Amino acid sequence: MTLIDGATWQMVNDGVMGGISGSSVTRTDASTWLFGGTVSLENNGGFASAQAMLPESVDLSAFDGLALRVRGDGNRYGFNVRSVGLQRLSYRGYFATTGAWQDVRFDFATLQPITLGNVVPDAPPLDLTQVQMLGFIIADKQDGPFSLEIDTIRAYSTA
Repeated sequence: MTLIDGATWQMVNDGVMGGISGSSVTRTDASTWLFGGTVSLENNGGFASAQAMLPESVDLSAFDGLALRVRGDGNRYGFNVRSVGLQRLSYRGYFATTGAWQDVRFDFATLQPITLGNVVPDAPPLDLTQVQMLGFIIADKQDGPFSLEIDTIRAYSTA
């Protein structure tokens, strides 16, 4: 079971700033999740994101990070984690996709605090006892269609 099973997906695209990018998340016949759409740089746009709001917060404090099994289209994506009480602040790591299935790991200690696309140097630490959202973003002037298939997201320990 992946952490996002049972989640409610919310799309947050550049339309909040006047852009026209669009995205959706659908369940595939293979029981994976497909985040796809089109990023447009028109109207100062340039990003699309999907947020999996968990049915209840999850305590991940006993783990070192999250492992993803994904298949992308060659684009670079961001992976976001947010805890309860944080509105716009997420903790993000980036990964490049190859077109094949790949396993990607994010140690919690390496995730950067981000708000509105900018690193927040004085941000509070991520509260791993109350994780409420996991999500994906495509940005950085990657204009055009995109597709990221998500098989699993699992917590891991190195010990």
